[in-house]
Amino acid sequence: MRFRVFVVYYDDPGDLLPDDPSFFFRVLWDGAYGGGGDHEAKLTDLVSMDEFLEEEWVGRHTRRFVERVERVAGRNNPLSAEHRALLQTLADAGVADVGLSVMTVGDTRTSSSRATTTCG
Repeated sequence: MRFRVFVVYYDDPGDLLPDDPSFFFRVLWDGAYGGGGDHEAKLTDLVSMDEFLEEEWVGRHTRRFVERVERVAGRNNPLSAEHRALLQTLADAGVADVGLSVMTVGDTRTSSSRATTTCG
């Protein structure tokens, strides 16, 4: 499964792009939560809201659903000081330019087909 991630909050000067499989587990779960549909064994049927909200549970169990994450492309990372200032100026003006955003494309290999049964 391929995800494209755009960073919209630039407060952290370090690496702004997620590598942690738990981030992608949360994206999959969130998609299942908002997706509806009639699929059997949706991820939200397998993982309760309470479990999803518990950091330790997610840390211990993500590998059951996300086997690995690999960045395959990226753009504008890391940000230079000039680029960061430009993005801040645009944000202050209420302008979003996706072309200037920090972005990554990542392949996520799920551990179970149930993890990708997210929405109808």
